[in-house]
Amino acid sequence: MKNKTIAVFNPYLDVLGGGERHILSILQVFEESGYQIDLLWDDKSIKEKLSNMLNISFSNLKIRKNFLHSKNLLSKQFKLSKYDRLFYVTDGSYFFSNARRNYVFCMYPKLELFNMTPITKLKLNNWSFIANSHFTAEFIKHWTGRKVSVVYPYIDKKFFIKEKKAKHSILMVGRFFDHLHSKRHDIVINAFIELKKNHVDMEDFKLIIAGGLKEGEDESYFKKLKKLAEDRHDINFVINPDFESLVKLYHEAMFYWHATGFGIDQGKFPERTEHLGLTPLEAMASQCVVFAHNSGGPAETIEDEDTGFLYSSIQKLEEKTHELFIDKDARLKIAQAGADYVDETFSYATFKDNIKKVFRI
Repeated sequence: MKNKTIAVFNPYLDVLGGGERHILSILQVFEESGYQIDLLWDDKSIKEKLSNMLNISFSNLKIRKNFLHSKNLLSKQFKLSKYDRLFYVTDGSYFFSNARRNYVFCMYPKLELFNMTPITKLKLNNWSFIANSHFTAEFIKHWTGRKVSVVYPYIDKKFFIKEKKAKHSILMVGRFFDHLHSKRHDIVINAFIELKKNHVDMEDFKLIIAGGLKEGEDESYFKKLKKLAEDRHDINFVINPDFESLVKLYHEAMFYWHATGFGIDQGKFPERTEHLGLTPLEAMASQCVVFAHNSGGPAETIEDEDTGFLYSSIQKLEEKTHELFIDKDARLKIAQAGADYVDETFSYATFKDNIKKVFRI
């Protein structure tokens, strides 16, 4: 048997988000089981970034130069043959692999990433598919004709809070970009402005928008958001917060708004919806009352009017937020139910058991 070593390649590590935290936490379980983790990435500073941004650390992780894009096929296959397992977050390109077991980690359902040509099917003969939600899995199954295992993430215990002392704030967390499953910061900003205009008893509320910002390509989008916010004192942007700062924002917020998927036909464009919705779950753990658009992953993980709220119109989002601001007892009941649900369904123990079952370790 080959050494218990795993290679992992995720082409999206230049912007660390929920999907990156998810796959790396899977690998933490493997490390606990005695595996060495080789992260194929050309920038060795990534290890420190994982710790600061995602609260993910390894005792047995090595940063290896990415050889998967090598044109020397013999050299690439020889290096892969040394690995017991390979985890690959697909960008639509596929290759033959001599690793003992191979996994395509499917973070979002975009048809172009799963174009099953005859040669692609041949390349993927010894690969398994893993998805982050049943929503994502159903589309992948339909496009590929392959079995897709679902592995939910776990929510870090640091998000949970015993005594919630919420400020008058609404939080939104999501990377600043306007392609694929855009977080629709514009929808949230406009809804907040209307909320304040229509309900003077919420005049002291603030909107906090936190997220990762990639230099260059996403800066023009961010400038548009800043302009939309009109330099208002009650709308604050938090750029690239570290993990501890992010947890503090969750703990201080009364409400959490999520707008990904708004105005999208998810049957035609599933990639533009929220594929799982890690941040709403983090907010629920933090006893925020969560409002998410009724589509994609959140529609799978939120029980409407029980553990949170699913909305289809901005009017409902505004009215229900105001209603719960006034009705403290109802607000606290929903907040606690959400936290209890996440604690039970997305605990590390449940996550670890599922990993061992799916990957047979």
